[in-house]
Parts: sequence; structure tokens; C-alpha cells
Amino acid sequence: MKVLITGGNGFIGSHLTGALARRQTPTRVLCRTEQFKYAQGLPSEWQRTTEMVKGDINDFDMLKELIKGVDVIFHKVANVGIVASAQNSRSYVHTNVGGTAALVDALRQGDHTVKKIVIDSSAGVYGEGSYDCASCGVVRPLTRYKQGKDTEGAIKWDPPCPDCGGPVKPRAISEKADRLGESIYAITKKTQEDLLVSICNRLEISLTIMRYSSVYGPGQSEANYCAELARNLLAGRSPSLTEDGKQTRDFVSVNDVVRSNLLALDSQKEGLFRFNIVSGEQTTLIDFATRVSKAVSDAFGRSMPLPVVTGNFNAGDVRHCICSLDSAKKELGFAPGISLDAGIAELAQALLESTTVKI
Repeated sequence: MKVLITGGNGFIGSHLTGALARRQTPTRVLCRTEQFKYAQGLPSEWQRTTEMVKGDINDFDMLKELIKGVDVIFHKVANVGIVASAQNSRSYVHTNVGGTAALVDALRQGDHTVKKIVIDSSAGVYGEGSYDCASCGVVRPLTRYKQGKDTEGAIKWDPPCPDCGGPVKPRAISEKADRLGESIYAITKKTQEDLLVSICNRLEISLTIMRYSSVYGPGQSEANYCAELARNLLAGRSPSLTEDGKQTRDFVSVNDVVRSNLLALDSQKEGLFRFNIVSGEQTTLIDFATRVSKAVSDAFGRSMPLPVVTGNFNAGDVRHCICSLDSAKKELGFAPGISLDAGIAELAQALLESTTVKI
């Protein structure tokens, strides 16, 4: 079996490349630069089985050559980050959509033996999550573009029921739910999914779509929420949280994400699969930021600032999105193995080992 990883030197890609090298799986890595986001995750002998190819995902002719002799493709090249996507829409569409379209054309026109594709997607494609309303049952609130207020003018952060306007409680959302995400990032991820569904159905290639929640860990992208949190802590600044800090998120360790990728690689099942890859351990942003602050304080041996709540509202931001793990457990055999506290401790230790900040 030979594997191609597009973006194999990025955050998740670096960890997966290392895991495949330890398995001695022949792996071809397409990358813009020859530097890995997390080189510490590579075994010393990784070059024995790993071929680095420097290039652009939009280079159609190069892609046709890259996929020759490949059995499985992990498509990971993407610009990430909801906030950044709103600031540079063209770049996101060019890389995420254009790059995937180039891969689709290479698959359709090229000479290859690709049998399976695994693509990195995002829980962001759902937009605002699924909720229970006492009067209306299961509902999907609209994206919040205006700050909600009650009849007396008090702020209401949680979305109301879209049907009766009453209170709702978040519930787990399955992969069968409509993809209602409206951020530029979510739109590009939905388009990536659809492009690959189309070509894989046509060519009878198995496709596994991995919808990750907030992935964190050593080597994380600069656009990652945790990276920004760490930068503020190490600079002595209190991390700023929007709204009341009680937005619900699911932070999943990159190690669990890589394990889910290996399970998809080893699976003998054929067809189209969509999986939520999450930790199953929901937390509020203020709780997460506080726990990270404490872990970094313990690792560095000095007090780190605690997060502050600003009360600012980001139009279009998701309040709650809880993803069901049922399909990943049943169809993929995936169960998260790293607790939030253990993952945060690992992240803090990695920061200690890599930072140049003087203590």
C-alpha cells in the first residue's frame, strides 16, 4: 500500500506522516515547504519510507503524476480558521476549493489506482448546532448575526427556537444533519466534501469524510484558537473571550485525530462515510482557557494570567455545537483515548520545550 498526503507537513499532516513512518508505510508528502509543523513527531529514520514533494495543490499536471502508484490519498491541504477566512476569502477559495478541484480533475483524467480518499473536513460545516425545544422538539437555530436581547433589553447569548422563539438546549448533532455553516471556511469545506463525493461516486473510489471539532496539540497552526491562547499567555496577556465565555466547544487531541485516520486507512469497508471526530468531552471556552492557563503555569513554574470575558459579540459565531460520536464508534471503531486534561498537559509541555521565552 502506498499513501499520498497532501499537506503532509502541516499540523495534522506532520503527526500522520510520523505515524505512517513508524509503521514503515511508503508515503508521498505534498508540501509547500520542506519544514514540518511538528518535526519532533517524526522518527529518526522517517526518510526511508517518506518521499517529500514540494509543490502547489493547484498544479494539475503535478497532481496527475503524484497520484500514480498511490492506493490511498489523505487530502489535508487547506487554509484553516473561521475568522481568518472572513478576512481573505479569495485565498481560502483558491486553496481549499481550487486545490480540491485540481485533485478531482487529476483523478478523472489521470492514470492511477487510487482506491480510497480520506479528507479533513470540519464540524464547522454544521454551523449552529442542534437543539431541543420543549414545544417544537429538535430544531436548528439560525446563525446569529445580531446580539439577542429579551423584552427588557437584557443580553441573551443563547439562540432562541427558530419556530416559537422559546428557550432551547443543545443536543448532539449527527452526520446526517444538514450542513448549515455560513462562514467562508465552512463553505469551502462543504464544497470540498461535495467535489470529492461527486468524483468518488463516479470512479467508485471509497471516500471517508472526517469532520473534526477543535483540534489541538503540539505543532498547531498559527490560526488555531489554542495557538492564540498560548501566545497571549506566554506574552503575559490575559486571553480575551467573547460573549460570556460560556460557548460550548469540543477540543480533540491531534493524537486522537491521527488514530482516527489510521483506522480509516485500515478499514476494509468500501463506500462513502462521514464521521464526526471529537473528544466527546464538551467544555466552555472560559473553562478551557482557565485549564490551559493553569497547565502552562505548572509547566513553566510561574503564574500565567487568567482569561477575561469581554462581552463582545462576533457576528456569525457559533454558540454551541455538540457532535455525536455514534457513527465513528460503530462504523470506524473510534473512541477518544486522550482526556482534555491529559491533552492540555501535553500541549503545555510542548510549549515549554519549544518556546524561546525566558523564565
